[in-house]
Amino acid sequence: TYHQLSFTYREKFNSQFAFGVKISALLGIQYQKLEITHSKAVYDNLKDTAGVALQGTYYDSYVPGNFISRDYLPTLRNPGASISIGTTYRTEDSFILQGNIKDLGFIHWSSRSNVYNFNNSAVILGLSTPQREDSIYNKVYKIIHNNNIIGSFATPIDGRAELSINKVIWLDDDKMFKYSPSAVASKELFN
Repeated sequence: TYHQLSFTYREKFNSQFAFGVKISALLGIQYQKLEITHSKAVYDNLKDTAGVALQGTYYDSYVPGNFISRDYLPTLRNPGASISIGTTYRTEDSFILQGNIKDLGFIHWSSRSNVYNFNNSAVILGLSTPQREDSIYNKVYKIIHNNNIIGSFATPIDGRAELSINKVIWLDDDKMFKYSPSAVASKELFN
């Protein structure tokens, strides 16, 4: 999550073509990402246990203490930037073509962030007991929060590329009622 402060400029060059740009300053609030590259679970029904092995990386941006409402206030601890570019073209037969690249950018998370490169295993006890969810959570939490490196890292924000086509169709001769079907193609750039 992040705050975004932006400056937008749009220029209409003629009745057919327009171009716009948005430049943004980003202020990161919190980031967490868990990537598990390898996992294995072996169950032993007689002993009511399971052996779990996990390998991967867990990214966690620094938030002092427990996350509370004041942590949503903007700070310069996690700065970033993004850019959006868009263009519109109107054809002679009244089709409107629009192309955008939205929020292409990054956030640099503070040097007090945590990166856990884990590769560990644990035995989970009591799988048939009412406390099994707590047992599973606690063991997986211990596996993931292993081999901690404190330091900054940068992450891309989820930019998007979009292309759309639109056509205005008037339903009456007085041009009071219109129908405007659109087709949109959209692709996330990083996720």
